[in-house]
This record gives sequence, C-alpha cells and structure tokens, in this order.
Amino acid sequence: MPSGTAAFATLLGLSGVALAVPPAVPGYTILKDQAKADLAAQGQILLGELSCLQCHAAPNQKQILTKGAPDLADIGSRITPQFLYSYLLAPHAVRPGTTMPDIFHASEAKAKAGAAEMLTHFLISLGGPMKNEPGSGNALQLSHGKALYHSVGCVACHAPEKNRDAISIPSIPIDGLAKKTTADKLTAFLLDPLKTRPHSRMPSSNLNGDEARAIAVYLLREQMDNPQSKNSAPPMANGLRYQYYEANINSAAIKSFDRLKPKSEGRVKTIGTDIPAKRASNFALKLAGAISIPRDGKYTFYTKSDDGSRLYIDGYLIVDNDGSHGPGEKAGPVDLKAGEHAIIVTFFQGGGGEELAASWEGPDLKKQEIPSDALKSPGDQAMVPLESMEFTVDKEKAQMGRQKYAVLGCAACHTTLNIKPARVGKALASLKVDNEAGCIGTQVEKGRPNYDISDDQRALSRPPSRTRRP
Repeated sequence: MPSGTAAFATLLGLSGVALAVPPAVPGYTILKDQAKADLAAQGQILLGELSCLQCHAAPNQKQILTKGAPDLADIGSRITPQFLYSYLLAPHAVRPGTTMPDIFHASEAKAKAGAAEMLTHFLISLGGPMKNEPGSGNALQLSHGKALYHSVGCVACHAPEKNRDAISIPSIPIDGLAKKTTADKLTAFLLDPLKTRPHSRMPSSNLNGDEARAIAVYLLREQMDNPQSKNSAPPMANGLRYQYYEANINSAAIKSFDRLKPKSEGRVKTIGTDIPAKRASNFALKLAGAISIPRDGKYTFYTKSDDGSRLYIDGYLIVDNDGSHGPGEKAGPVDLKAGEHAIIVTFFQGGGGEELAASWEGPDLKKQEIPSDALKSPGDQAMVPLESMEFTVDKEKAQMGRQKYAVLGCAACHTTLNIKPARVGKALASLKVDNEAGCIGTQVEKGRPNYDISDDQRALSRPPSRTRRP
C-alpha cells in the first residue's frame, strides 16, 4: 500500500485540502427546513444517524433511533482494497457527506498510512480479497440503468446525474463507487440492500436481476473508460454471441454469411431465434462461442429448424439440416475431449414457419436441449474497478489491523465481528457538550472521531435540556 504524504495525496487525487462537507442527514434537513419538529427532535435524529449511542450509553431513552453500521463480516469479498484504503485514510475527502467519522484527522501522514494499511489487510481478509476478474456491461444496459436510476426512486436519496446543485435536501453520497466494487457485487447489493446493511435506511426497490444489473452498470460507468478495462479481455459469459442479418438467402452454410453485414449483434442465452427487433422472413442468424464438454466420449448433436440450420464444432460441420423446409430434425455424432470447444450454429429463415433449437446427448447425458450454462462466449465490454491492483493479505498486518479495529473504536459501530471496543465512551448525559475538543467540537483532538459536522448540526447534537438555537 502507498504510504507517506506524497503517496497519500496522489492516491486521493487531491491537489489541496478538501473543503469539509457536513454529514448528509436528509431527515434532519427536512425537519429543520420545514419546521416540522422542535430543536430537540432534530437533535435526536442527528444523534441517531451519527450512531452516537454506539459509544455513549443513554439507558432507558427511546427517542434516539440508532441507524447502525454495515455488516463487515465478509467485506473483503465485495470491496476493493484500493477503495477501502483511501476511504479509511480520508473518508470525508473520498465521499463528501458521509456519516462515517475521520479517525485519523489529527495523525501524522506516515502514521495514518500505516494504520490504514493494517486495517485494510484485516478487513480484506474477511472474505477476500475479491477475485481479480472484470465485470462487464454495454451501452444498452447503461442507458436502461440511467432511466431506471431516475425513475424507480434512487434520486429521492441520491443525487440525479444533472442539476445536483438544485437539490435542497442533502444527497446520500455514493462517490467512488467505480473504485469500490464490481458490477456483479453491486448488482447483488441492489437486489438485497439489507443483507449487507441490515440497519440501512435504503429499502429494496423490488428490482429484477436485469434491472439491478443495468443500474449497477450505470453507477459504475466510469469503469468503461478505465484504461485497465480497455486492456482486459471481456469476461466469458453464459450464452452465445449472435449476428443478425436481413437478407434473402437459401443456405445456412458459413460461406453464405461472408458477404453479409450484420444488422445487429448481441447475446442469446440458448440456441434459438429469440432476437430483438427481427423481422418475420428473409433473415439469417450466426450464433458463435464455446461449448463446455463435461467428459471425454462420443456426443450426438441435433438441430431442429424451419428453415435451414447447421451446427459446427471446432470448425467441422457436425449437423447439416440445411435447405428450405418445414420443421425437421437432423443429427450428427462427434468424439470430443472434456473441456471447451468452439461452436457455431447458423440458420436462415425464408418465409412461412420459423423454428430453431439445438440438443445434445452423450456419456451419462440423455438427449436434452443444450443449456445456457454449457454455452460460453466473450461478454460485453470489460469493467475493471478504477486503480485496481494485485493484493495479497499479509497475516501479520491483518492481525495488527484487528487490534487497531478495537483500539480505534471501529468495533463500537461495526458490531457484527464480535470484537469488543478497547475503550467505552462516557455516558451521553455526562458529556461536556461545550468541549470544543470533543467529537462534535470545532477542534476535535487526536484520538476522537471527527464528523466534520456543521455549526447548526453541532448546536443540535446535544441532550435536549442543553440544546441551543443555532
């Protein structure tokens, strides 16, 4: 991990000191601006959203509802080390408006870099590191995701793409996502936010898998322009790539497609004619990719089509079901070794009925339609998290990071690891709320968390009996 002042500034991409942005707490802002709650109630919301009661006990109180922190039990499996390291170093610079305090605000650059590195090794050891495999996305998903993001409720809490400055309610920050995670991991989170953030205010949006994937691709769109993405081969995905042609041809032989220009291209999950925006007659398809053969032996492949079709394995014609005809099935045998083999299926449709399907049978495999998970092909554009690096957990640093996790107070908020905090804060009622060196003061001392709260938030983050008007 980088260390030292110069590396610290380079890692964060900072040319100077970042302006402090107070924690984004929409509920507090709404109540304050619309005067729908008295000052004490506003202060209670702030105390709950900042998780103050995780450190400062307040027995028998029922007004403050603590938000709670994310579950870190397997954080290493879903967050990149480069994001985690930079976020630990300076959370308010990486994600302005976050409610996570800066625990290294008064530390020397070398000391904070070392502590952040140890914490990173410890946290990444929990379920990680993530597999260094790129995600994938395409322009259609990006466009669909943008529309969904602005229509299913995301912008009620998170900033829209445009006119951010016109939003009066503070936006819940999601800065740095393109550096933080992959499309697969973000998709899983969007489908079930409460799994990793059990106390989160973020509800499920009842998205299906394709919708969640589209939003994930949109939110991580910077990864598409990442030079590391452009230098990475597209990941393999289930299904075959297709080329769709509009032409009047009468043969499914590969040479018949050489003179044609595809009208569209994309992916099909299974071998068939389920292609968007295709016409009813005079078109052709070429499906290509790889097929995973489970074990050595003799296999028989079938195509059933109306009109003609052909199936090639490793460049050899195995099934010839060509010609203009009604629904009909033909088969062809081939000896294959276990592993991946190139497969191409070609098809043309003249007029009348339309059908295409492919089946196989082999050792311990009864005749059945070739499943999607046996078909592979290069996916869409690779999407690699920004500033990706090889990372190996150092066990000694991870152990030291575990100790710092307790000493620095991380365990007070993130309770899912069953690590007890090394120290416990004073009871809420006994705090000297006017202490400017305290965690809600203007000059937070070393060793205390710094939330960078605003003056009006500071005035309200006090027990009701001592609340002052800002």
